[in-house]
Amino acid sequence: MINQEAVDNFLCSLDPNLDIDDHLRNAERDAKIYRWNGNTLRQIIKGIKQAYVKNFSKKGKPELTAFDIYIRNKLKRQKDREDQEMLDQMLVELKEKHEKERQNQIAYLNSELKKIGV
Repeated sequence: MINQEAVDNFLCSLDPNLDIDDHLRNAERDAKIYRWNGNTLRQIIKGIKQAYVKNFSKKGKPELTAFDIYIRNKLKRQKDREDQEMLDQMLVELKEKHEKERQNQIAYLNSELKKIGV
């Protein structure tokens, strides 16, 4: 299980003045100190690599700081969760509407059956 609080705290503290190797060493050191499991450390390493490897311009300078990238990714995940919540709510409403229409149809058919004496 990933300790998401540890991941968030570590990635928020990335210093753009340090290089990727420094952050990887710090992550490994902190993992030992705080006894993070392998999944937590792997998630932190993934975040470090995303912040540094994927976001360097051709000049070798970061286009965004690690913190900016982390916040951008976190906001994107939050938006994805909000979108999923909205879709879940729409599904609930659709199911409720379908059930109401089904109940109305059953009531109509029962009234028709009563009219013909069944």
